[in-house]
Amino acid sequence: MNPPIVPGLLLLAQARAELSGPPWVYWASWLLVFALVFPLIVAYVVLAERKLAGRFQDRIGPNRVGPFGLLQPIADLLKLLTKENIVPRAADAAVHVLAPVILLVSSFLVLAVIPFGVTSTRPDVVPFGEPGPEGRWYPGLAAVDTASGLLYLVAAASLSVLGIFLAGWSSRNKFALIGSMRGVAQLVSYEIPQVISMVPVILWAGSLSLVGIFNAQLEHGWFLFSPPGLFGFVILTISSIAETNRAPFDLPEAESEIIAGYHTEYSGMRFGLFFLAEYLAIFGIACLATALFLGGGTLPFTAWPLGSIDSVILVNLVLIGVFAAKVSLFIFLVFWVRATLPRMRVDRLMNLAWKVLIPLSLVNVIASAAWLELTIRRDRPLIGWLVLLPALILTLSGLLRLSRAGGPAPVVGRDGASRGGRPPSPAPRRLGASR
Repeated sequence: MNPPIVPGLLLLAQARAELSGPPWVYWASWLLVFALVFPLIVAYVVLAERKLAGRFQDRIGPNRVGPFGLLQPIADLLKLLTKENIVPRAADAAVHVLAPVILLVSSFLVLAVIPFGVTSTRPDVVPFGEPGPEGRWYPGLAAVDTASGLLYLVAAASLSVLGIFLAGWSSRNKFALIGSMRGVAQLVSYEIPQVISMVPVILWAGSLSLVGIFNAQLEHGWFLFSPPGLFGFVILTISSIAETNRAPFDLPEAESEIIAGYHTEYSGMRFGLFFLAEYLAIFGIACLATALFLGGGTLPFTAWPLGSIDSVILVNLVLIGVFAAKVSLFIFLVFWVRATLPRMRVDRLMNLAWKVLIPLSLVNVIASAAWLELTIRRDRPLIGWLVLLPALILTLSGLLRLSRAGGPAPVVGRDGASRGGRPPSPAPRRLGASR
């Protein structure tokens, strides 16, 4: 009797039906991508933000180092490598070094399950040792494809909370500690709507695998093109911007209030690791939003080039190119928001998460179940749009009204208290004045 085949090995053998080769070549290729390609992308994402910020603010941006300033990221890297790494005398040296490494590892782990393309153009590959949905399954081009990829991704992204807290606590600096506590409160709060916004996608795809979600969008179209998908995408975008501490949610590193927040006491390449982790996280959330709601590397309303071109290399040239274009547009949106909106106040930051985004995401889960019954199972998209879109808009407007019902926060330092605070005390009566 033949020994049972491990499902993971079966998947690995079938997924390499067309991109075959020794296992060490496969893993060495992905190691090269993580060590060189992704950091290089991040370096030029930083340059793109500096150029765009210059245009938004009516200035030029980096233009001195290299043609059109294209070598500026290399110059910045050399500067950070040659700067001295200073650790405060009272700091916990081991934890001080470990904190930025945890943040960087968390950002890299998120990218490990993103399907950037396909490893085969055959739609009948068996996933995870079981029959695929309706016999149609394109194996994804990801470093690791697991049946619980989305769960793994959420767990890996949660490590960033630990890195931010350890950075502030180990520095023995009050401004760093305030920034880290702000960061923990913000990340824990916005992680809830971020995770709940993914539930409609899991419900419609019937899988936690990002490759399975990609294949489900080949069958049903982009998940963005539905009222619950549209609201889920918006909630995911807002929550992800807050998770990466980007403006207008950059309270943990507010320069005008707490110097630089949790990384105040970092210098040299250790500060560079925070910088790299932040922009790598932006790249990661852009890839995640593209894979969950924007159909991966496919064009809207079509599965082309899958099923039309037999060459897996040509197919991936198209898929990865379209994927990169979608990621670039998402990153541009993040930069646009930063250049447009001012920093939020702390109470309004938490108010948005707990009074608006979390209730809206819960209602959106109920709407996604209704969309599943009306559209995916019964093929009645018009009824779904007519019923669910007005209901979600009314829910959003009601939550916004309720979140503002308490009035603005009291302002300290004025004569008396502002609206929402205590009423001003009566003026003292002069001696001898009549009643």
